[in-house]
Amino acid sequence: MDKIIIGLLASSHPESTKIILLKRLREHISKLDETDFFKDVVFTCIQNMHSRNDYSQLYISVVCDLLSSIESHLSDNSTVHLSQQITSSFTPLALNSFPEALSTFIKKILKRHSMIFVQLSLENPGCLSTLSSLLQFVLDYNLLNDNKQLYFLIQHALVKSSLHKSTSYDLCDDMYLTFVSNIFQVLVTLSSQFPSGNFPSYSFDIELVESIARSVITFVTEPKLSSYQSNTCILTERLTSLVQDVLVSSSYDCHYISVASMLSELQEFCSDDLLLSETICRFIDQLSQRHITNIETCFTVLRRLTLWLTWSELATYRSSLDLWLIGFQCEMFKRFPPTGSQSLANYWSDFMCWQFKFVLELMGRLSLPHDSTVYALAFFILSGDDKHDQYADDIVSHLAPVLSKLLSMYVDDPLNEECKDILLKMYTISRLLDPLVISTGNDLSRTCTQKKHLVTLLGKFHSQFNDENSPEIWSTRTKIYKLEFLTKFGPQAGIRIRKIWERWNLTSTIRLVSIHPTTVKVSICLGFDFSKCCI
Repeated sequence: MDKIIIGLLASSHPESTKIILLKRLREHISKLDETDFFKDVVFTCIQNMHSRNDYSQLYISVVCDLLSSIESHLSDNSTVHLSQQITSSFTPLALNSFPEALSTFIKKILKRHSMIFVQLSLENPGCLSTLSSLLQFVLDYNLLNDNKQLYFLIQHALVKSSLHKSTSYDLCDDMYLTFVSNIFQVLVTLSSQFPSGNFPSYSFDIELVESIARSVITFVTEPKLSSYQSNTCILTERLTSLVQDVLVSSSYDCHYISVASMLSELQEFCSDDLLLSETICRFIDQLSQRHITNIETCFTVLRRLTLWLTWSELATYRSSLDLWLIGFQCEMFKRFPPTGSQSLANYWSDFMCWQFKFVLELMGRLSLPHDSTVYALAFFILSGDDKHDQYADDIVSHLAPVLSKLLSMYVDDPLNEECKDILLKMYTISRLLDPLVISTGNDLSRTCTQKKHLVTLLGKFHSQFNDENSPEIWSTRTKIYKLEFLTKFGPQAGIRIRKIWERWNLTSTIRLVSIHPTTVKVSICLGFDFSKCCI
């Protein structure tokens, strides 16, 4: 029958006649239990279809239906044989040029081959070469799109291989570097399914991203190579380069999740504050030196780093991603100082207003914000030399609903220590914000003093706390957000700011008073035009 199929396809019969005969052949083949003897026929059909471009869509569809009937009863060995025939004869680019129905059929063959690959890897977790070949295969032929099952199987294989008790892997140094790179590319491909503004909504999606990112870190930090030539430093350098390439590339605008998840896992790996500080500073220094050549690139990267804050709220554990963001932004303050020119001052002012808006929007979507979000909010509002005075109206008025919401949450659950901790931090932000609305002697601040409703808004929130700190103490504390200090801190700014906040020991000097639902209705002023803060 294989010769009949090949002869029919090569014949000069009209398409209408071929279609009738092909349908009859399909009916016969569908009744067979095993079709391995047709595997070469399938490849011959693919070659025939590729060699001509004058077939009708109906004819192509009927041929593909016949091929699908054969494929559904092929053994695993025959499927692998057929897949290898296809991939050795056609490049990924060539396959993309095939008619849609034929391309879909071929992808089905290749995906089935990838599943067989995964099973082999799961059965032999110590054989990393099989898993490495699988990753290269699925990436080359773009088999991961909309294939969540394959992602989960790959993730399972990665975890199993990383836990396998083996003295060394069966990969040479160069192949191991490629293997690590390919795991990261799998993560990038997965992250592309969650474009900007469309965040993972299911816990298993988030856990999948975390697990693959964790696998990258595991294989980088615990290499088991027989040659021992590729040490952790070389692997870390490769990984850092990959992360930075994604971060700055115009092709990866929506892939910030892969970067955020990677650095979250890297942060978890750092065993102490010193190692974390060294890791963050090295990353920021390399990123700045290699990639930041102009103000446009600077703000592109900063925008993506700001989006990282979303990952802190999504992840099953909450990493301090503000440390990376604030450290990089302060390094950029040194590179492109806001005081350098009026245009730079305007760039920074407008951009940080966008950051402030983004964080408030993020907090509006959350039941309780994470520390990273709160520290970032404080930084966006307070950093700089009085450049936000002109936006005091917008800042306080848009902050008020968030403060009211948090107070209401505390009233509903007064034993919630996490909520109380966030409230203390938000209170601290509001007190550090006082100089924007209370006169300190300059014209802009005197203008703000006339906005009595701003003082009232903050005052109603402040009345819910007993505070042992004097106004002078709060005024002194605002100095950590002055440009002089931030540029001095540079890449360590995020870490230094957190340590300074810890020294303030908020819990010993500030206490929430006994509050009731009727006392937490903070007045909310609406109707302010925030469009002037947009980038």
